[in-house]
Amino acid sequence: MISLEAIRFALLAVTRAVMLASAILGFYLVRPTLKLNNDTLLYDPDTDTYTAPMLLCDFSSIEYNDSSITFDADNLKCSTIDAMVIATVASLIFTSVATLFFIIVDTMSRRKMGPFNKSTVLGMGIFVVFLLAQTGFTTGALYFFVDFWQDVHKNSFESVYGESVNVTTYGNEPLLWWETGLLALSSVLVFIEGMFNVVCKNCGSDIDSSAGVDLDAPVNQPPPSVQTFPGENNSSKATEGPSWTGV
Repeated sequence: MISLEAIRFALLAVTRAVMLASAILGFYLVRPTLKLNNDTLLYDPDTDTYTAPMLLCDFSSIEYNDSSITFDADNLKCSTIDAMVIATVASLIFTSVATLFFIIVDTMSRRKMGPFNKSTVLGMGIFVVFLLAQTGFTTGALYFFVDFWQDVHKNSFESVYGESVNVTTYGNEPLLWWETGLLALSSVLVFIEGMFNVVCKNCGSDIDSSAGVDLDAPVNQPPPSVQTFPGENNSSKATEGPSWTGV
């Protein structure tokens, strides 16, 4: 039968491995993600592939009630997705730094190094759970946006050329998908680990004593001592009974 200590150790190892992978991939994705701000259409003749920019543009025409409204092409405007890209990159950086800091603090706490204890790790864990989830939503939103517009550009090229066309985007769309999954999984695992340690306090030998200082342990106070004064022997007075002297 698998012991609860073995389950706790396996959960800890898997959680830290997934968190470390998400942090490393988050740092790596900073540079490719910033390339999504590029607004230039490129064509590679060696691979016969178009690299389409991520642009938000006005409608050239709108159909409504069997009628069509066409806009002047000179008045059409396009914009890059700078705000979404910068928000995602900032979230990836902050979350990766917080994740690494959490792993370091947790390791120091378990090895009884520094002033950190289990309460510190639990509080940081709650904060990291929400941070991982928020960054996962942000990265996922950017991934679905890029994936949608990549399909739109592909359909546009194929409607013009009448054949299948290879269309890609700036950045690294597959890694955005992987990072979204790792962030979501990390958030769930950290939450489960925290609840496991709170509910099952005595499941492992180091769950309650993993901190450098155990705040729940009773304080051992020295026994009360008898105050002595110069020239007096309190040890004899403490055992000496009352006496009366006759006149």
